[in-house]
Amino acid sequence: MLTRNGADKQERNVLGHIRPLYSSYTLDYVNCLENPIGLAVEGIRPQYGALFYIGLKLFRAYNHHLKAEGESFQFYMGQALAACGLQLHFLNGIEDLVSAVKAEIDRRNPVFVFGNLKELYYSNHYKTSDWMHNFLIKGYDVHKKLFMVIDGCQKKNDEHNYEEFVIPFEIMDLLNASFIETYGHPCVFSIIKSDNPPPGRIELLLDYIDFMSTQLATQPYKELEMMKNGIGGEAPSINSLSLPLFEIIKNKDVLYSEIIRVMLESCVAEATVKELNEHKAVMLAQGYLLINNYVVSQTRGKHFDIEDKAESFIQADGVLRESLMRIISDLREELQRYDEQKETLLAFENNADQIISQANEKVIFNFKGDKLYNCWITDESPKAVHQQTEKLAKDFWFSADIECSSLSSEVFFHAGLIFRTAPGDLYFWGIMNNESVVLGKTGEFQELFISELYAQPLTLSIRMEKNGYLFELHSAQSRKSVAFKASEIGQIVQVGLGCKTWNRPEPLTIEFNHYGFVTQSSI
Repeated sequence: MLTRNGADKQERNVLGHIRPLYSSYTLDYVNCLENPIGLAVEGIRPQYGALFYIGLKLFRAYNHHLKAEGESFQFYMGQALAACGLQLHFLNGIEDLVSAVKAEIDRRNPVFVFGNLKELYYSNHYKTSDWMHNFLIKGYDVHKKLFMVIDGCQKKNDEHNYEEFVIPFEIMDLLNASFIETYGHPCVFSIIKSDNPPPGRIELLLDYIDFMSTQLATQPYKELEMMKNGIGGEAPSINSLSLPLFEIIKNKDVLYSEIIRVMLESCVAEATVKELNEHKAVMLAQGYLLINNYVVSQTRGKHFDIEDKAESFIQADGVLRESLMRIISDLREELQRYDEQKETLLAFENNADQIISQANEKVIFNFKGDKLYNCWITDESPKAVHQQTEKLAKDFWFSADIECSSLSSEVFFHAGLIFRTAPGDLYFWGIMNNESVVLGKTGEFQELFISELYAQPLTLSIRMEKNGYLFELHSAQSRKSVAFKASEIGQIVQVGLGCKTWNRPEPLTIEFNHYGFVTQSSI
């Protein structure tokens, strides 16, 4: 049995569950203050990143009855996090930044340090201009005096793509000190899990739709409010007029795009989602047209009748929200089906390419061979996660039969049971490259257990007994097991089926049968 070395952990600690994720949103849609927090939410609460953005963008896109206490962005961010079962833990007033960050990382909490990009050597703003920035710290190395951070790559045409970097302790101290000097206040915080778990994804989406139905102000349009305040003053610059107005429209774009994304992952009818997409496109087009006309009229000093010019935009936004309200019944039916089918229901992750399907009580992973689905740095690996998580709080037995279509050792993959632990780490227990059966933690080179693969199909199982976990495999030719204490790998909080691929894309089909929790009556 292989275990992690405690001394090494004290010198170096990295949160493996916090990873960069691909985003199609450029920084004018999800900015450098928001994006790192969304990444952390998805790492801590998988599949809740979209719901965090829905909440944050909803609060920022419309006038509503939820009034901010203190700084509005911070307040609304806290509200969106709370809905996902998370909370902000501020570290302001600390004397030793490095020690404070290390302590939070050791508690398995990602840390956010606001800094000034004017002091960052690889930034476009280096030594030229002040720029507020949010650094997501996921680890440290005491020996090398480095923080592991996830940050925008700082390329002018690719800034929204976040990657992993290292920043020396002294540079992070400098960035933070420059931020405090320039902006007048510190901003260092971590995100921690709250005592109460969040509602299910569909239930939370319904809460947000209900908020849009009941909590928006009589005049919900921030755009019109801003336009009215801008009329009659001195001739402003185009940027000072257009940027804050376009920001509101782009917040709405992200809001409705993420709502549609969650709906596509549920059982809302495709025709209904298509209708919502069409209404969204009309609303955005009318919004951009309204703002462009307003900016032109203001910069040229011409009269602009807001009520007349905004009529088409108001109508389009209203139609979009009405369309959303009509979908509520579909979502409530989906939520009811979820409750009724919870015994066997699987939630699919990273299945936008339709890799996973269910047929005749089987779960099938079908890779076409045109793309890799790894989870080493970013997580693209498709997974079918079991929803009956309450069974994991006591002794359990989770099992599945697995068979691979390819018998070639030239196809690089790891397929079998997957599980997440309370610290947020992801593990694979299954077949690797048709050569061996491996238990491994994502992001680490060293396997926890490895055995030669003798035959397929293979039965894999995970059992919890007396505060320990037993990992078993058996086929027609072999039967083996390995035990770990819960303290060695962390408490298992989620189980399911999964597959990751690497090196080069190859066609591959994985079939799982007889999957689920084993009861005494079925033994």
